[in-house]
Amino acid sequence: MPAAYDAAAALERIEHELIDSMMRNLRRHLDEETDMGFDWEQWQVLQLKHLETYRKRNLKKYGPQFRQINLRIKHAIQHARVNGQKEEEKEILKTLAEHPELNDVIRPTGNLDIQGGSFFKINEQKLDALVKATENDLTKAEHAVLRRCNDQYRKIIFDAQMYANTGAGTVEKAIDMATHDFIARGIDSIVYKNGSRHTISDYADMAIRTANRRATLMGAGEMRKKYGRTLVIVNRRGTMTGGNFGHACPQCIPWLGQILIDDVYSGGKPDGKHQLVSTAMQQGFLHPRCKDSFHTYYPGITSVPDPVTKKELKAGAAADKRVADQQKAERQVETHERLAKTRLDPENRQLEEAKAEKWDTRLEYMSHSFRPNYDKNEQGYDLQAKNGKILRIRVKRVINSAFDLYAGLSEGRRSRSVRLVEALLSEVVGILPEGFELPPVAVLDFLTNNLNPNAIGGFDSVTGVLFINSKYSSREKIISFVSRELGYFSNNTEFAPILHELGHKYYYDVIRELAQVQNIQYNEAKRVIDRRLMEYIDADPELFRSISIHCSANISRGNYSEVIAECFGADNDNAKFLLEVLKEGLK
Repeated sequence: MPAAYDAAAALERIEHELIDSMMRNLRRHLDEETDMGFDWEQWQVLQLKHLETYRKRNLKKYGPQFRQINLRIKHAIQHARVNGQKEEEKEILKTLAEHPELNDVIRPTGNLDIQGGSFFKINEQKLDALVKATENDLTKAEHAVLRRCNDQYRKIIFDAQMYANTGAGTVEKAIDMATHDFIARGIDSIVYKNGSRHTISDYADMAIRTANRRATLMGAGEMRKKYGRTLVIVNRRGTMTGGNFGHACPQCIPWLGQILIDDVYSGGKPDGKHQLVSTAMQQGFLHPRCKDSFHTYYPGITSVPDPVTKKELKAGAAADKRVADQQKAERQVETHERLAKTRLDPENRQLEEAKAEKWDTRLEYMSHSFRPNYDKNEQGYDLQAKNGKILRIRVKRVINSAFDLYAGLSEGRRSRSVRLVEALLSEVVGILPEGFELPPVAVLDFLTNNLNPNAIGGFDSVTGVLFINSKYSSREKIISFVSRELGYFSNNTEFAPILHELGHKYYYDVIRELAQVQNIQYNEAKRVIDRRLMEYIDADPELFRSISIHCSANISRGNYSEVIAECFGADNDNAKFLLEVLKEGLK
């Protein structure tokens, strides 16, 4: 997994650890002191002592983790630039192959690494500045997180006594009142210019996405400069039928279809006819978290998209509002579940669980119309973890599903994840190979089941079950995950995780079928399959490395299950060829 994928998730995990650690300290000796006669003065002294221990422990524990995260982010930004160069040159060469007449006017001026022009030196300086700025900003944010925790801990210690003195009731209720706002907001230590406060994981997600996008554009711009092209066009990312979300940011809609001169990344000069990319950026184009981009424009060849109509603008605004409402509901569910988890008083815990239930129900009506009906009886699966331990996964069958679908017991309330998987399976089943059977699919919380909390899914070859992480409960969350670094996966749609994991099943099914046909052991059949794949890949490895970065990395490792999984979801001739090679021995 690339560094940029899990940096924000790692910071979010640290945030939760800091809060959980604080709550453990606040609970410490509570029962004992209550039995002996609770003394607020003594509790304050004890907690202030714990505060110093808490501060030193956090600095020692998380300082090295922050440094490792920042180093991975640095490498991810540098990789994004190189990947931008590769993808742009691939597109230019493809255009030249399809339009030979352009070969007379488009010629490379040399390799980027040996050019002596000042433009490329300036771009090196820009990349260094981008990396340094991102590192510095995140370092400041990380220090702010630890300071914010210390300040809030101290405030909670004194607020708890104040609430107790005003008649809050039990010790637990007083502590719950003192911690409520902090737990609800999270460690919102980052303050934007407009005064809004954000958590470090939210800020890091924005900063990393923005830096990666700029580095990718920088790499593409360098390659465009190499071939003497500076005109670019802002294309749509899809049709706007049914709404605008995922196809253009509201701020960027005015620029769709515009032909611009890339003076920022390609060194273009004004021509008196076209606007500059820098001008567009000053007016909000390519803003932080923006998903829009531009591509090389070839006069007479590149098709210009139709202008945006008033109807599309209206539909886009409505779609954005629906998404904003859904995201608000998701945040409310997460907030109240976090509060329920940390409440000391049973009544407060039940109250927060009820609020989470209410928001979750509201969220269900915003998504797919399918409403899962769960079986009363549970079913168990044993998984062998990498450390050798056996994990017992408990699930309930979704009775009214069109598929062999299950949900984790702890996920009975969070049925939006199950609804999403039902919808995705309904859409993907029509494009699967003839004769391919879907495996049982279980939707569950990976974190509480001791599975990788950042993974979207996984296929277990022993039980034959496809597991989906309920954390990714919307199409937007899945697309955000698979699109954070262009080219890492072969498929950047919401179907990517399901297709990838089904690719693993496809690989294992062929091995088992070959073992049965030739009456050989499973391991021997696997060696036969892998040798055949290796022979074809070794004949021209670059053809298959181009399928995706993840595919290329696993070719180097000889992990052909991952290679086939990437091919299964790819719209790529080389990928389709490898899938045919996989089944050659069965003909």
